[in-house]
Amino acid sequence: MRKRPRTPWLRRPVFAGLCALLFAGFAAPRPGTAQGVDGPVPAGCRAVGLASPEWQAIGRRYAMLARAMREKNFDAMVGLYAPTFEVREANAGGQPPLLTRAQSIELQRNRMASVVETKLISNTILRLISCGDRVTATVLQQWYRTQMVGDRTVLVETAAVQDEEWQRTAQGWLRGNIGNLQSGAMLVDSKRNDPSRPYNRNAPPFEPFPLEPAVPGPVAAPHACRPGDPASPTWQAIGRGYARISDALRRRDLAAMLATMAPVIETRTPEGAVWNRAQAEAYARAGIEQVRETRLTSNVILALRDCGDRATATVLQQWYRTQLFAGQIRRLETAAVQDEEWGSTPQGWLRGSVTNVRRGAWMVDGKRVNPDRPTDLDAPAWEPFPEG
Repeated sequence: MRKRPRTPWLRRPVFAGLCALLFAGFAAPRPGTAQGVDGPVPAGCRAVGLASPEWQAIGRRYAMLARAMREKNFDAMVGLYAPTFEVREANAGGQPPLLTRAQSIELQRNRMASVVETKLISNTILRLISCGDRVTATVLQQWYRTQMVGDRTVLVETAAVQDEEWQRTAQGWLRGNIGNLQSGAMLVDSKRNDPSRPYNRNAPPFEPFPLEPAVPGPVAAPHACRPGDPASPTWQAIGRGYARISDALRRRDLAAMLATMAPVIETRTPEGAVWNRAQAEAYARAGIEQVRETRLTSNVILALRDCGDRATATVLQQWYRTQLFAGQIRRLETAAVQDEEWGSTPQGWLRGSVTNVRRGAWMVDGKRVNPDRPTDLDAPAWEPFPEG
């Protein structure tokens, strides 16, 4: 196999969240993978990869769905719904927890009627479980669009991780149901809103966790690993840690960002290189120097595996910013789902390694690019799957 030539990092969008490049490692064993995206595989089913016929077929269906939404072709969009289609959206603002096929079609009809233009619609498959004539795709959905809200047109940018069942039928693969929806950051005209509540244009920008300094104290006691609860002290402490990371990025404060990290750092780049702390700090410093303004930085905890003195958070990370890229100030928007280790220390909870990174859609000046290849700004917008 021919080795791909090394590419200067400025020819790529900075990895989804500059902080994700600082893969800091604690010395002790890791507690394992959180269950937000990578739960157990049901009996009689199997996880399949990108090269499988099922993954490719479902990817092409998502390409059809994306085109239908861009063209506002409502019949083509609904034509991908199975007869048993339903949606469970328990955390969606103002909506019932279960929508039947008819209710969902009516909701989507009203929603699409308000959409002026879809700038991006992407369903990135994070995991696919095949059970024969049914598959479940865990997807990172990103939808950027202009739409009418009241008497004005606004820019709405949403992201969510959800499970979507697909059924093999005589008409091809059709969507069976959507569930386990976990919303990421939602922006309306660049102001963050609480996705669990109806939109209120007069509300202040939403912050999921307060910005507070790390709390020094005794190290938490270890215990058997278990799923974390959003109300638990560990979940809340890590949430506040993400608030400090976001604040440091917005202020371009390298020292504050590095202060959230474990003292022993092992940095693993996306290409597989391993750096020491000095190399990682130099990379972070160069990256922050390129960024001019952060419009959004968000790490939404999807699941937490709590082991007492350690925890692994599965997060949906979004970073929207302007930065110097390929010789010009450009608008970049990146997203990823990844596992991040945190450890309890006398200085408070500090972040360790970042693993299992799955990239979503990446945009440069409003055009989608392939996050796994050097960015060619003259290439047409990237499409991960052909329609079919």
